[in-house]
Amino acid sequence: MIATRGTFIAAAGAALAVPHAAAAADPVTVSVGIPPGTMGAIVEYAKERGFFKAAGLDVRPSILNSGAIVATAVTGGSFDFGAVNVGSLASARLPGLPLRIIAPAALIPAGRYGETVVVHKDSPIRNAADLDGKTVGIVALKTVQHAAFLAWLDKRGGDPKSVKMFEMPLPNMGAMLESSRIDAAIMVDPFTTKSLAANRTLGPNLYEAIPLPVLCYAICAAEPWLAANAETAVRFASAIHAAAVWANGHGKECRSVLAATMSLEPSVADTIYLPLMGTNLDPSRITPVIDVLVKYGFLDKALAPSDMIWRPPA
Repeated sequence: MIATRGTFIAAAGAALAVPHAAAAADPVTVSVGIPPGTMGAIVEYAKERGFFKAAGLDVRPSILNSGAIVATAVTGGSFDFGAVNVGSLASARLPGLPLRIIAPAALIPAGRYGETVVVHKDSPIRNAADLDGKTVGIVALKTVQHAAFLAWLDKRGGDPKSVKMFEMPLPNMGAMLESSRIDAAIMVDPFTTKSLAANRTLGPNLYEAIPLPVLCYAICAAEPWLAANAETAVRFASAIHAAAVWANGHGKECRSVLAATMSLEPSVADTIYLPLMGTNLDPSRITPVIDVLVKYGFLDKALAPSDMIWRPPA
């Protein structure tokens, strides 16, 4: 059974689309690309806690270097689904690339969070202004993370135009800081927490200059695939919704899943900041992302958040 537009948007599939017996007898195999870190953790939760299995899916996740790379892979057909930075999705949609959001993933909450600017503990850099003329590592350029960092600099008295951005994989950032090949890095958990023995942060939340909470990561698929596999997409969104509801009330269990799937030391798993998982596709939580991307020139013009969201056929 395919969900109606209203029920899909309101609850992203609050009830699973197939009976458990059918799910067990004939699982549908799908692939999903996820970025490193906690931003794509909803996929791991849904797999490890059996929500995909209950929805009749055999899900095969693969970790890629960044959400931007995931977006490219999904567009090209290498993966059925992907956990993608909403900024990358907007950049893809504006020129007409066929990516649509089918379910929310990670929200950026107000207050302290595990995505922030990190410097070596012995660095003379103490504030945003000290970053003027410096080199900063980032996992992908022209994303919402990049725009949020520029907004953070503006708010705290730095000069966004003077900072040199250097793209690199998240796992390499700690070593690059220690060897002084970069002056600062924009990290996400668990890499932020893992690096704090040798490093320190410059603020509690990279996104503090944007109205929070915002939808930072979402699950997407390509329109041609969705047209041919609408029921499978609804099943996947249903499982993601169930996992999000579970995750938001089970922090301790989430840490256990991440410790196992990311091979984290208990001390790291117990102290990382867990993203709040979205349970509905609220366009108002995408608007601040669009606004900051336009402000810093990463989008030529604004687009309607509703245009980024897939709605299954009635």
